[in-house]
This record gives sequence, structure tokens and C-alpha cells, in this order.
Amino acid sequence: MIASSLTLLVPVAAEERGDRSGDAFGLAVVLGGLLIGLAVVGLFVLWLAVLVQALRIPDSTWEAADQSKLVYVLLMVLLGLLGTLLYWLVARPALRRAGAATAQA
Repeated sequence: MIASSLTLLVPVAAEERGDRSGDAFGLAVVLGGLLIGLAVVGLFVLWLAVLVQALRIPDSTWEAADQSKLVYVLLMVLLGLLGTLLYWLVARPALRRAGAATAQA
């Protein structure tokens, strides 16, 4: 009787019980981490590409658009994706209009 009571106190491995739910959870954690890692790398590449694009625009185009290159580059560097979003929504359309007007002149 005492021996059978002691076997209840000994933890049994999940594999011995036939329980494999931990495998699915582990796979979900690994895949979730992989997806998050890919998203972080993708957002970093997007940020870097937009930053390089902003730096390559000539100063005359920035002046024609009445925008400050220094301000937007600093916003992108200091605020990261938020600064990039501000550049994308505010400065970039004005720069495109100024670039198109300069090309037509």
C-alpha cells in the first residue's frame, strides 16, 4: 500500500504518459519567434531603405518642397519607425511634387 502511494508522488514524464501537447506548444513558440524575428528584420530593412532614399534626394528638391532634410533625417534616426512614417506621410509627397515640378521646368 505504501509503495503504490509513493508512485503517485513521483512525477512521470509527458512522453511516458503519451501526452505530446508540449511539442505543439514548443513548435508554436519557435514559429512565433521566427515570425517576429522576420518582421523585425523586414521593418529594419524598410527603415534603412527609406532613410537612404531621403538622404539621396538633392538639397534643392528639399528646398523646393519647403521641407527640412535635417529635421526628417533626425526624426527617422531618433524616432525610428514613427519618424519614418512621418517622413512617408508628410515630406515624401511634397518632395515628389517638387521633384515633378523641377523636372517639368
